[in-house]
Amino acid sequence: MQEGFGIVLLEAMAAEKPVIAVRAAAIPEVAPHSLLVAPEDYAALAGGIELLYQQPELRRTLSAAGSAAVEKFDAPVVAGQFLAELERLAKPSNTEEGLRQALDSVENTAAADPE
Repeated sequence: MQEGFGIVLLEAMAAEKPVIAVRAAAIPEVAPHSLLVAPEDYAALAGGIELLYQQPELRRTLSAAGSAAVEKFDAPVVAGQFLAELERLAKPSNTEEGLRQALDSVENTAAADPE
C-alpha cells in the first residue's frame, strides 16, 4: 500500500519529527529533506532508522528543515495560491492562453507520471 501525496509526512514535519520515507510518487517533492530509500529496500530503511538513532544532530537538522518546509502546504497558503492562479487565468486576455497552459500542464503531468 502506498500513499501518493504524503499527508502523514506533513504531519510528522509539522510535529518537528525527522522523516524516513520511500522514494515514490510525490514523496520526494513533499519531503525532499527526508532520508529517502528505494521502495521495498528494507535494509536501507533499517539503515536510515539506525542512522537517525545514532546521529542526534542529523535528527535535529531534518526536523528543523521539515518544520520550515511544511509551511508551504498550509491550507490557507495553498488556497491563496490556487485562487490567485484562477484569477490570473480568468482575465479576458489570459482566458485562451490560460486554458492552453492548463491543458499542456495536465498533459505533461500525465506523460511524466505513467502510474
